Amino acid sequence: MDTHDIVLHIKNNDSPAVLASLVGVEGHSYRKAGAVMLFFEGGFMGSLSPGCLESDLQLRTSEIWASGQPEVVEYDMLSPDDFSWGEAVGCGGKIKVVLEPVKGELKRTLLTANERMAMGESLILLRKTTRLGGYSYSLEPVAGPMISMNDDSNVFCTLLVPKPRLVIFGGGHDAGPIAALATRVGYRIAIADWREG
Repeated sequence: MDTHDIVLHIKNNDSPAVLASLVGVEGHSYRKAGAVMLFFEGGFMGSLSPGCLESDLQLRTSEIWASGQPEVVEYDMLSPDDFSWGEAVGCGGKIKVVLEPVKGELKRTLLTANERMAMGESLILLRKTTRLGGYSYSLEPVAGPMISMNDDSNVFCTLLVPKPRLVIFGGGHDAGPIAALATRVGYRIAIADWREG
C-alpha cells in the first residue's frame, strides 16, 4: 500500500483512525521496518504481514483511539512449533509494531505531509519518544540515500512517497486513454502540449 493513499485517506476522512507502524524486525518478516498501515471504521489500508497480524491489530484499535495513547505490540513468531502464525506464508520473525491514534500532533503532521507530497516531495516521518511515553513528530526531506533510524528504540521513521509523475508529451486523441490508464494505476499526470487548450 502506498503511503500516499494512507495520507490522502487521513486528509479526506475525519473518522477515528489508528496508524500501525512496523518499527522492529528480528528474523524474517513480510515487510521491512518503516512499513505502515491504517485502521479506520469499516476497514483498513495496507498490510504489515500476509494476514498473520492484521486481525489482532484491528481488535486493539478501538482502545487505542479511546485512550488517545500509542501502544507498542510485539509478536514473537520465531518458534517453529507454533503453526498458528503460518510460517510457510511469511510470518516467522519477531515483529514490533507501534499503534498510534491519528489525532492531535500526528494528524497535523500527516496533513502537512499530504500538502508537501501533492507537490511531489518525498519525506521522512520521524518520531522520537518523549519523556511522557508519547512521540514528537517531524517531517524531513529525503536527500540522498536514506539512513535507517529504526535501529534506535527511541527514534523510528517512515518514508512517505508521493505518487510517481508521468509527463505525456502531446495532447492528441491518444493522450486521453493513456492518461486514464496511468491514473488508474497510480500516476500523477501532467500533459505538455504547445496548444494552450
